[in-house]
Amino acid sequence: PAPDSVLVDVDGTAYTAKEADVEVERRLAQFGGRLPPEQMQQFLPRMRQQVIDEFVVRTLLVNQVAKDKITVEDTEVAAAVDKMKGRLPEGVTFEEALKRENMTEADLRGLVARDMKIQKLIEQKVAGPFTASDEEIAAFYKENEAQMKKPETVHARHVLLKVDEGATPEDKAAKKKQADEIRKQLVDGADFAKVAGEKSDCPSKSQGGDLGTFGRGQMVKPFEEAAFAQKVNEVGEVVETQFGYHIIQVTEHNQPGVTTLDEARERIAGHLEQQKRGMAFKDYVEGLKAGAKITYATPPPAPAQP
Repeated sequence: PAPDSVLVDVDGTAYTAKEADVEVERRLAQFGGRLPPEQMQQFLPRMRQQVIDEFVVRTLLVNQVAKDKITVEDTEVAAAVDKMKGRLPEGVTFEEALKRENMTEADLRGLVARDMKIQKLIEQKVAGPFTASDEEIAAFYKENEAQMKKPETVHARHVLLKVDEGATPEDKAAKKKQADEIRKQLVDGADFAKVAGEKSDCPSKSQGGDLGTFGRGQMVKPFEEAAFAQKVNEVGEVVETQFGYHIIQVTEHNQPGVTTLDEARERIAGHLEQQKRGMAFKDYVEGLKAGAKITYATPPPAPAQP
């Protein structure tokens, strides 16, 4: 469609193809080119429709905020913006972040104020309680017993000495000798995290070599076999993989089992409460839609049947 063509109009507020394109481009930029071209062709129409749907809901809520005369104090907005500044990645200034989003600080404050008013509206209109009963929690547990199984996992850390592709036998032998020397230091009591931070060629060096918890099938085979065979806290023999030489230490080994109802209760309750809140919000929005005049250039696709 032409850039100035209207995709949808909500009670006199129009959303143009150009506005949708700008938002779609902004979201695609967040993927950083990671989507293959064939997936992109399938993804774009869905993203475009999602952008349109979000505009409709947001406009209905903004209009209701105006009708209900909901306000926020400047001090509330300023505090929220200060929090955002505090969450910026290290080395990124507030001005750089604004420039990246192509907005001014006034634009940001306007968006923050809008969203805070919408949140106040939702808190007023979408009222609970949304608590889940013991019966609902037990029923959910029973219906999802297959997902309650806990696989065998280990928590491990390692030091990697990378061997470049095409390395000569002499280069490999030198790396292996270095790995053996590092292992001896660790067996003799050297601090694993410190050694990993200084000697490892893996990005995990910034976490002291910590790879977190993983199950079978998540690591290359030689690494997996060694990690799952080692005793907890021992420094294993040097392991060779396609990446190089690893010195592994397993810090936890969790056997397979089943999460009990008591163990899962809090997580299930949170999920069910979120689900109920989501349904109540959806019902509220449907009510707003019923009382609004919404005109689409082309009818939106019918929602998928459950």
